[in-house]
Amino acid sequence: MKTKAYKQSLDDEKDKRAPIEAYLDFIDLQKIIENRNNWHYFKDAFNIPLPGVKGEAKNLAWMDRFNKLRRIPAHPHPHRYYRKDDFVFLDYLEKAVYLRLQKIKNVKQHSDKQVQINLPY
Repeated sequence: MKTKAYKQSLDDEKDKRAPIEAYLDFIDLQKIIENRNNWHYFKDAFNIPLPGVKGEAKNLAWMDRFNKLRRIPAHPHPHRYYRKDDFVFLDYLEKAVYLRLQKIKNVKQHSDKQVQINLPY
């Protein structure tokens, strides 16, 4: 993953390159998050069960669906379009992520370490 991201970064001019993590594919991020050595860092924000699905140890199936929906604008094709249930899912996901980030922000504000999380809301 790191090598592939580095190679992709070389396509940008040196003075305009972003940090290496900006060149990771979305599915690479999922692999990093679900790795057993990393999960404890990410579970509070990313452990999101899909509506109507009983929770699992790592609720990351939403990332697969989000990745498929991300392809619609990223790789346009006449037969690739959003459906009504896609918007329902995206609305659910936005609220779930926002609530988790708010919770993390509140916990961090009350801990010994002050962490700034800037939410767009």
